[in-house]
Amino acid sequence: MNTIGIFSTGEMGGVFGKNLIQNGYNVLTCVSGRSERTRSTALAIEIHLRDNVEDVIRDSEVIFSILPPENALDFAKVFSEAAIKTGKKPLYVDCNSISPATVQDIAIIVNRTGSCFVDAVFIGSADQFDTKTILYISGDEGKTLIQLLKASMKITYLGDTIGDASALKMSFGGFNKGLSALFIEIACASESSGYLDELITLFEEFYPETLNTLRRLLPSYLLHAKRRVYEIGELVKFLRQLGLNPAISYSVKSILQSFSEIIEEKHNDIGQDKNVTIENIIQFCVSKKMLSSNK
Repeated sequence: MNTIGIFSTGEMGGVFGKNLIQNGYNVLTCVSGRSERTRSTALAIEIHLRDNVEDVIRDSEVIFSILPPENALDFAKVFSEAAIKTGKKPLYVDCNSISPATVQDIAIIVNRTGSCFVDAVFIGSADQFDTKTILYISGDEGKTLIQLLKASMKITYLGDTIGDASALKMSFGGFNKGLSALFIEIACASESSGYLDELITLFEEFYPETLNTLRRLLPSYLLHAKRRVYEIGELVKFLRQLGLNPAISYSVKSILQSFSEIIEEKHNDIGQDKNVTIENIIQFCVSKKMLSSNK
């Protein structure tokens, strides 16, 4: 399995593709319909571009789906049509932040083509890929994937049940989104009351590691706010599937939805500043009356 297709070569897909190339694999993708940023990333790390999805599937032995979570199910349908048309049956690895129920729906679509399916998730960010990021996998064909990747990255097998890897991702991701949402709420209160600087100073004294985590996480929400809303929606779906009441998670979704709406406003450029701080973000949220009870 020397040729691997990745959809798509965005932030995580790009660093993963680079890792594969450095370890001797031939990596393919198709960037039709994707952003110029995704195309540039692929070209910069020498991923081979194909004209369409069918060409990538025809030439690949493994396909990795690493997409915005709201696109995961639709891409599985695109893959299914292309696989049937080409007659190829590459191993399909779903690496998206989606609920176990959505993963199982995708597995059914993929399996109908004759392709095998692996449930997989990256725990850790793209900028931590070489140090902390771990690929967790579940499903019968997961052992095949371990043999393929074990020399190139950290990888952990959770068992044969499709959905186990995604369940772990939902729980882990839900925590950091909850932490970010809680910080936004209390920090907006502090900024509105005039003592945000004092609050940050207290965090530096009593919770330095938590503050460092927030300084790393929250600026990334400027670029991925809409995606975070969808991901927390999948967590709500997961909890309900388990018969649990997603009380806190539902509130987190509400806060992140409000955050997403103000970040997407065309007249602000906060997301373009690479040096933006969490203080800048909170001040912006307050200026837009993001948590106003009148909204």
